[in-house]
Amino acid sequence: MFEYKLSVSLSDNSTLNDKIIDMMKRSADEANARTNALRKGRCFKIGELIDSSHISVQLISDSEVIPSRALTALSRSMIALDSENILEDHFYRGCVLKSEIMKTSKNVNIINISDVQLLTTLTEMLFGQANMNNRDKKLSREYTEKIRSIMLEYINQKTLNNNQFKVQ
Repeated sequence: MFEYKLSVSLSDNSTLNDKIIDMMKRSADEANARTNALRKGRCFKIGELIDSSHISVQLISDSEVIPSRALTALSRSMIALDSENILEDHFYRGCVLKSEIMKTSKNVNIINISDVQLLTTLTEMLFGQANMNNRDKKLSREYTEKIRSIMLEYINQKTLNNNQFKVQ
């Protein structure tokens, strides 16, 4: 998994107002729900304002990407949601957004987890999907099925072993 932290601004470097920020957040949700994003494991998260014209955007992807190209999904969603033509004055050379990479990181693997942390994570996977984005829901369902399979194997082995002791 790859994570990119971007500084995103409108192409014309104008100030980001509340309407545009709200549109960016709705566009991120829409872009994350698209088939292509789910298939390729990409997810946008809109963060806080860096200054009056830049906002932090986190891009998470299952594979390495060129962040500025992946950002076009967010731009397309913004254009589709712009029923009031708010973005019309902000196009520059055919673009709505521009970005700079602030930080890139590969997935850091956790090698140890406490029992409490394990139980909390399992509970979130099973019952907390209402608060997850589509990518995380898909991941949660996939791993829940793997855990279910392991638990069935454990239960069957435990039952088998217990029955062996009872027969003798």
